[in-house]
Amino acid sequence: MNTAETEAQNLDVGGVERELCRTCLEPNEPGATFCKDCGAPLSGYAATGPFESLLAEGHAYRQAVEHPQKLVVFLGMWMIFGFMGCVGAFMFVLNLGQYESRWFGIMGLVMFGIGIAILWRTTRNYFRIRSEAKRVVAASH
Repeated sequence: MNTAETEAQNLDVGGVERELCRTCLEPNEPGATFCKDCGAPLSGYAATGPFESLLAEGHAYRQAVEHPQKLVVFLGMWMIFGFMGCVGAFMFVLNLGQYESRWFGIMGLVMFGIGIAILWRTTRNYFRIRSEAKRVVAASH
């Protein structure tokens, strides 16, 4: 695609230039806080607004789960969600004999399930990305 086509895509009907997302390169409305396509934060307000900072943090976790390319991100996800899964399992086991506080055990089971699901997806995506990168390097030699 040449630069004239790219520039034409970035212009709105009224001739206003649109802001490109740094993550997916999707054109967005001027002044948008988040990308309409991938949800990435586009402005500094996304990190400072109370509600917006939650959405920006959620985007960071989604990126870490879907595309964990660095070992430090992979290990960080294991530290965060591994701890969450262990606490959930501990809560469930601690509550096995106590039927009067059933919600404590159910909450532990939910925390354990979420932690395991996120760790499984992160691990699968990390090793898939690494094997694809090795395959590309081997094919180029």
